[in-house]
Amino acid sequence: MIGMWIAITCSAGLIFVLTIILGIVRQKVWLVMVAVVALFATTVAGYITFAQITATVVKTVTKTGAERTAEEVFAAEFDRPQTPCIQVVDYYDPSVSVLNDKLSICFSSCPAETRRILGRRRYDVAQRITTDVMAAMTERCCRNFVTPERFGSTVLECLASEGKDAYTMYISADSTRVYYTRQMK
Repeated sequence: MIGMWIAITCSAGLIFVLTIILGIVRQKVWLVMVAVVALFATTVAGYITFAQITATVVKTVTKTGAERTAEEVFAAEFDRPQTPCIQVVDYYDPSVSVLNDKLSICFSSCPAETRRILGRRRYDVAQRITTDVMAAMTERCCRNFVTPERFGSTVLECLASEGKDAYTMYISADSTRVYYTRQMK
C-alpha cells in the first residue's frame, strides 16, 4: 500500500516537472495549469505517503518496546538478584522511553540485596520523614507502597545521577522495602 502511494507521488511530481517546463518553454497556459494540478496531486499523495510511513514506524517501535515482566525490568536496572528474596510489588516501565518519563519499581528485599543495589552507583543519602515522602508521590505505580506501616517513621532517601538520568531510592529503616525511580532526561 505504501509502495503504491510512493509511486503516485513520484508520478505526479514527474508530471508536474515536465508540464511546468513544457508550459514555460512553449508558453502554453494550459500546460502550466496542468502543472499546478499535478503539484496539488503531488502534495496530497506525499502527505498520505508520509502519514502511512509514520504509522508503520510507530507500530514497529511499539512492537519492539513490548511490555517486560517485573523480573525483566528489575534485572535491567539492577542485574539478576544474588539472593531469592526480591519480590517486585509494582512497577511502571515505559514501553518507549520519552523525554522526562520515569521508570518506577517498588519491591521487597533483604538487607544484603539492598546493599548490593546501593553499591551499583554513588548515592547521596539523607533521612526523610515517611509522610513527607508519601505526600510527594505522584507516580503511575506504587502510590500506596511507601507508608509508615511498611517503611517506618523515617526512610533513607538515596539520590544519584548518571549521564542525563537521575535515580531516586527510598529505603525502609530495616532495608527490606525499596521504592526506586529512574528519571529519563
